[in-house]
Amino acid sequence: MKGCYHVVLNEGTTDLAFIPLQAIQINPLVVNVSPCNSVHEVESVLMEHVNNLTYSTPQLIDLTLISTDQRITKWQQDGRMEEMMELINEATIQSSVWSYIFRYSVSKKVASFDRELYKGDHFISELLYEIDNQSIQPFIAEIYQQKRARKFVERLTIEEEMALKTAVKELLIYELLKE
Repeated sequence: MKGCYHVVLNEGTTDLAFIPLQAIQINPLVVNVSPCNSVHEVESVLMEHVNNLTYSTPQLIDLTLISTDQRITKWQQDGRMEEMMELINEATIQSSVWSYIFRYSVSKKVASFDRELYKGDHFISELLYEIDNQSIQPFIAEIYQQKRARKFVERLTIEEEMALKTAVKELLIYELLKE
């Protein structure tokens, strides 16, 4: 039988409980944390979302945080997001029907100022226009011609190319506008 052990360590005792694999559900959870101004606010929002989940079996949560604020990247680099996830997991794993965030990712969205930048700042608007209207294929074509790499590298799909362009625009705007 496949499964895992839920281990609870107390001062002098260790409790083991075998949980069959079919008794655990893996659920995605997407939370918009754009309005949050601090890690503590993110933690409060996440705790509220996790506590509002209704379930009758243990849950492994695949968390995606959506943010238009670049501060979340700094919080990740500082290790504060990882600490916050540990605190949330410690609080939610104590019950018999527990939940645990086993993975999290951050999806950064360009804020609505993107459209305003097209109209306002000529340099940024031209830069964003060029990114939108250029194919990245000529810039990465050399990778596909390299003998060792072409065995392992697949061509980008249109969706992957668009996602890459979005990430490039976000990074450029962040770097150009940061104080």
